[in-house]
Amino acid sequence: MISQRGMAYKQLIDPIGNAGDPSEETLDTIGWRHVTIIVGIGNQASNCSVLKLQEGDASNMSDAADIAGATFDGGTNIDGTTLALPLASTGDDDLCIFELDLSASRKRYVRPAVTIAGATSGVYCVAILSDATNAPDSQADHGVTGSDIFGIIRV
Repeated sequence: MISQRGMAYKQLIDPIGNAGDPSEETLDTIGWRHVTIIVGIGNQASNCSVLKLQEGDASNMSDAADIAGATFDGGTNIDGTTLALPLASTGDDDLCIFELDLSASRKRYVRPAVTIAGATSGVYCVAILSDATNAPDSQADHGVTGSDIFGIIRV
């Protein structure tokens, strides 16, 4: 089990109904060895046409490149099954999860790329960074400021 003290949380796509491409935020992975990125697909008005991860060295992702194998359009899941993009007819309320080892020749910045057409299609995305080189001790150290996280409860 990974200690919560060695984790940080970041919302990469606000939970919204989108028409096309939602606004994805870039994740700075410096100081972390692993990230889990969870894309939640709500009620799809149309089929998903893009669902993948990209990486780059520039914080504005001007050099963004697709991460090999990190796609739901032909990528392979942990059971060895080839994945297809979520369909409007069957993809409602799906969680699409990427597990990314940051210790392997990864670039510093990562972001999801998601496209689902239709004004009533919903999508959100959160990232959980883990295995920190220095364990965070406070809520701010967890990578959150202001209203990013309402609170962290440890029991």
